[in-house]
Amino acid sequence: MLSELRGLSPNYPFSGKVLVHAQQLVHSDPKSNRNWNLAWLCLVKITNGDLIARFALSEASRPEMWGGRQPTDEEKQKLAACFQSKWEMAVKQMLRHWQVTPTWY
Repeated sequence: MLSELRGLSPNYPFSGKVLVHAQQLVHSDPKSNRNWNLAWLCLVKITNGDLIARFALSEASRPEMWGGRQPTDEEKQKLAACFQSKWEMAVKQMLRHWQVTPTWY
């Protein structure tokens, strides 16, 4: 799933930390056992939990993003906005595969 998300956001690679956190939320949610589709559950947790906004700034603040120089807060915010935009687009594109909530029959 991470490979698919990264493929949909090649210039701003999707953070694996977002997906790991979403999986943790799914596994700790007792309501998650009502659905068999882990990918859908994670994507919904990412969307409903506003995980992208939370992780975009931390990703944009990583020193390796800036080639050894110290970015300004404004630069970090701009990069975070780019991450957020592209990651949200990738998640929405993956969610389009499910017009309705997947359920057990």
